[in-house]
Amino acid sequence: MKERSSPSLGPWKATIDTWLAADEAVPKKQRHTARRIFERLVDEHDADISESTVRRYIGSRKKQRSLSLPDVCVPQAHPLGDEAEVDFGQVHFSLDGALVPAWMFVMRLSASGKGFHRVYFNQAQEVFRDGHVLPSPTSVGCLDASAMTTSSRRWCGS
Repeated sequence: MKERSSPSLGPWKATIDTWLAADEAVPKKQRHTARRIFERLVDEHDADISESTVRRYIGSRKKQRSLSLPDVCVPQAHPLGDEAEVDFGQVHFSLDGALVPAWMFVMRLSASGKGFHRVYFNQAQEVFRDGHVLPSPTSVGCLDASAMTTSSRRWCGS
């Protein structure tokens, strides 16, 4: 594909590329911004060019020059059945053609990612505790602390 001509930017592409190449040797905070490059072109070279044209060109050059980022992995250690995250909130669903409010208990075990979902028609404390009976991990991190009382926080292991 033939590259499109750019009469206003063409004479300055080499200058911009030189500045961008020099920026790779300095710390990130000291590199040129697109605005600073535009200002230098106007101040030092009397360039008759728009800032948006300079920004667009710099963006395309940075994409072309971008280095591939290394893969980073943070190991997670979650013993099986030891930890889970819990949320409890309102949902609406259609039952016999009517929109019905209900409350959903959601628990995701940290080690396996296995999720447990239960729907209840009230939000009593007993319902919240009943949701913990099926998977029963020993330590539960509750995401919705407003759904619990002080006693249930101790019961959850938080």
